[in-house]
Amino acid sequence: MTLRIGLIGAGTHGMRYLRHAKNDVPGMEPVMLCNRNAENAQKYAQEIGCDFTTNPAELIDKVDAVIVCTPPSSHFELGKMVIDSGKPLLIEKPFTGT
Repeated sequence: MTLRIGLIGAGTHGMRYLRHAKNDVPGMEPVMLCNRNAENAQKYAQEIGCDFTTNPAELIDKVDAVIVCTPPSSHFELGKMVIDSGKPLLIEKPFTGT
């Protein structure tokens, strides 16, 4: 079985998650990443060998599970979107700023 994962927030920490998923976890396949900067998203996606988007909702629709590695101020909104979709969520700490 393959778990198709997506990443929202393709910065240093997020890319570390995707590299581990791609190289170190059998059965886990990074299929899409999301970054608000389209140029960076495309560059990072080429490195991993996956698709990219600037729209978190699009990513959530196309994957089995989501990793959120964005600034804490966006964690609640993005985390809620993933939870409301019924998909598994791994979220970088802290969950919220307050």
